[in-house]
Parts: sequence; structure tokens; C-alpha cells
Amino acid sequence: MHESRMKAFPGTAGLIAACAALLWSATGCASRIDVQDVTVPHAASDSSTSSNASPAPDSSTSPERRFYAGRTYGSEAQFNPMSQFLNEGFDMLSVDGWDRQVVEMLPRYRTAAQNVLRSLNRPDRAIGQYGWMRTLRNEILPLTFTPEDGGGAWVPNYEFHLLGSGMVSARMTEWYAQRGMPHPGALSFVTMTASHFMNEVVENAMTPRYYDSDAVIDLYLFDTGGFLLFRNAGVRRFFSETVQLTNWPGQPTWVEPGGTLENTGQLFILRGHVPFVRGLESWRWMYGFGVTSLFGITRDAGSGYGISAAAGIDAVDVVVLDSVKGTKTVKLRPTGGVFLDREGSLLVSVMKEYGRGVKDYGSDANFSINVYPGVVRVPGVGMPGMWVHSLRGGGIRIGVVSRAGLGLGVVSGRR
Repeated sequence: MHESRMKAFPGTAGLIAACAALLWSATGCASRIDVQDVTVPHAASDSSTSSNASPAPDSSTSPERRFYAGRTYGSEAQFNPMSQFLNEGFDMLSVDGWDRQVVEMLPRYRTAAQNVLRSLNRPDRAIGQYGWMRTLRNEILPLTFTPEDGGGAWVPNYEFHLLGSGMVSARMTEWYAQRGMPHPGALSFVTMTASHFMNEVVENAMTPRYYDSDAVIDLYLFDTGGFLLFRNAGVRRFFSETVQLTNWPGQPTWVEPGGTLENTGQLFILRGHVPFVRGLESWRWMYGFGVTSLFGITRDAGSGYGISAAAGIDAVDVVVLDSVKGTKTVKLRPTGGVFLDREGSLLVSVMKEYGRGVKDYGSDANFSINVYPGVVRVPGVGMPGMWVHSLRGGGIRIGVVSRAGLGLGVVSGRR
């Protein structure tokens, strides 16, 4: 996520609920939230009702800091073009059974890249193979709501590609701008396009299609549309002040033995204050979307800290319904987790998945803990990120991740 996350992901209810919450917050909270609620200084705020949003610009001449504030702790400390490429490009590796031996997959990636480029060069053929009316109904307009025949694919398109990736493109623009790089918007566009393209390649490699209509719709329409949408100052203001949209990425790690790329992914988090109800000023609703879809609450704990609890569903397997047309759906498993963040930068996540995997892949995790930089100090190393996975087939994977956003790990006891 991001489908590029999941086609036919049954998150329609989540999208509708999120839209309702957005309108609710926009009408009920706009008059209540003041500048202190939406602007967090470089030092931690002492307000117990801090919105955990990124700071707004300090002046009209300084680089914007709505989605990236250069924090040296949490998930934001690892945000950069490389970590973005790995988390976005290899997001689908978080699905059960997806081949994570990326070096061995290079021949398939090469073929998949050719398929994607062929589709982008002849979008008429790619869409024609899937069906023009089916594309309009399933992929673009909210006219289908069930996963049969690929229905409901517009949900991840709007969630992951338009809103989620659009926000990350604004964050990447701020990352470049705050480092004094020339043309930060153009650099962000190049970085995001490379990430999106890799995402499509990875998906095509596992469900190969000579012509790939998904790639055409994602890259040409929704990914580009998301970038353009978040070029608008009003949109950026809405998603950083009225509500807060951020992403909590994984910590990509090269794991031996096996030579696998583990712990990649994107989880987008949308939060807002509960309007109209007195006594709940320190509570916020939370909606997470990606390969995992979560609903929950956040309790502001003061000094910029937030504690969240959420439950939902996780995509565990991709089922191809028609290999010619490329329609597919997913199988799901219940999941839940608790999270600790500071000013929107994720510090710790603990997630548990329930039930057996669709194919009971022994090498996939059913319990995971991610600890991001700035939480634990390792002698001689400083304060890196760390994570551990409990594997469904027995054994564990562990990793240590640098602030650059790439780590090394080991697996033991795997079936």
C-alpha cells in the first residue's frame, strides 16, 4: 500500500467512515483548534491536547514543515528518499508468502518492469484487455463495492495512491527543501515516481501480466493526481491542521540466512479531534490504511506523546480471479495493535495477527514489535531502530536498523 497495495480490498466501509469523520472534524473542530493545536515547536510541547501534527512554517520564507519537521526520533528520523523507495516500492512484501528474496527475484523483476513499461506505452491495450467499462466502474468511480470481479478497487486507489502517497510526496518535497536542494518539488516527483514504479513491478512479478491495467491507472491517474493534489496549500493545510494525515513506515532490513528483505511497508494514519463532545479534548479518532486497515483511538498523553489502540484486518493473500483480465481479490485476517508516537513520529508499535495464515506460511510473522530510533540506546551504536518478529512456523526474526532507514537482521528457528 500502495495494488500497488491491494486490489479489491474491502475497505469501502473504512473509506466511507473516514470521509464522514473528515467532514465531522472539519465542521466541528475548525472553530476550536487554535494555532497551538496544530503547530508543534522543535522542542516537545507541554500541552496534553497537542494534535501531534508537524509544525507549520516558522515564517513565510522558511521551508514548509507540515509533514516533515526533521525530528531526530521515531519513524521520521528514518525518512529519506532511500527508505521511502524501499517501504513504498516493496510494500507488497508484507503480504504472506510474497517472495522476499529480492536478489533471486531480479529476473522476474526485469520481466515485470518490461510488462509495466509496455502497459504505460500502450495504455489503450492495457485498459482494453481489462475492459474500459470495468476499469471505470471498478478502478475509478465508486460504483462497485464487492470484491467479486475486482469490484471496489477504487477504494485503495483513492486511499493509498491519491491521499496517502500524495501526502508523502508533500513530505518528500519538504525533506528536499529543508536541505536546501534546488527544485524540491521536481526531486520529490522523481523519487515518488521511482517508488511507485517499483511497487508496480513487485506486484506484477508475483501476479505477472503482459499488459497491466493496474499500473496504468495507478501511475498515470492516482499517483500523479495525488502529487498534484498536495501541491495545493489548502489541501496541505487541511490534512495537517483540521485533521492530521501521516505515515508510519516499516524498518526495511536485509535478513540472513536466506537473503530476504523484511519489515517493509506503509501504514497511513488519519486522525482528528472528537468534535462537539466536552471532556474528550485529549482523545482523537484514528483510521489506519494500507495493506492493514485499522480503526482506533488515540489518547494524547502530554509533551507531544500519543498512545493509540486499534483493531482491524490485514491482507494475507492475493487471489487472482482472472489471469487474462488481471482481476484479483484478497483474503483477510483479524489484526490489532498498540502504538506510541511523539508529535506524530512513531516510536513503538506492537501488532498481533489472529488466526492461521491462508496458506500457513511458516516464515511470516503473527506478532511484531518495532522500536524506532531515539527510544533505546545501544552501547557503541547509539540509538538505532530495532524490531522482532515471532514467526508463525516457529522461531524469530530480529533486526537493527540505522537512522538511514536500512538495517541488518537474522532469523533463527524458522521451519
